[in-house]
Amino acid sequence: MLRFVMLFTLLGALSCATPTSTEPAAEPDLSGRWDVTRIAGDDVIEGSPCFLEFQTDGRVNGSGSVNHFAGSYDLAGAALSFSPLAATKRAGPVPLMNQEQALFTALGEVAIASRIGDTLRLLAVDGRELVVAERGAE
Repeated sequence: MLRFVMLFTLLGALSCATPTSTEPAAEPDLSGRWDVTRIAGDDVIEGSPCFLEFQTDGRVNGSGSVNHFAGSYDLAGAALSFSPLAATKRAGPVPLMNQEQALFTALGEVAIASRIGDTLRLLAVDGRELVVAERGAE
């Protein structure tokens, strides 16, 4: 009986803590340059020019570390998706090429944008952190 009461109390507390809001998530302001600091859990190679730049008209461009890229994005509330990105085809040092490929793969999986202050987190649909970026110099 004591176990039942404890379980019932725990379930009641959890149900009270569960968010029930049906309001859409706020749309973060992505405009401007964001310097990428982490990709799929790995720190970006120091000194590599890896960044995203969001335009207010739905275009995005940047550098994956070796190549420049451009495309478009769609932001609705916190839901974020990218079009297929066009990129230049230069070769570079293997570590930078690997980092760039990881960025392009991550951007293809992005489903959610979360911004807190000057930190932008791009997440997969399951909540995995794919890309972390800090507000760049304007």
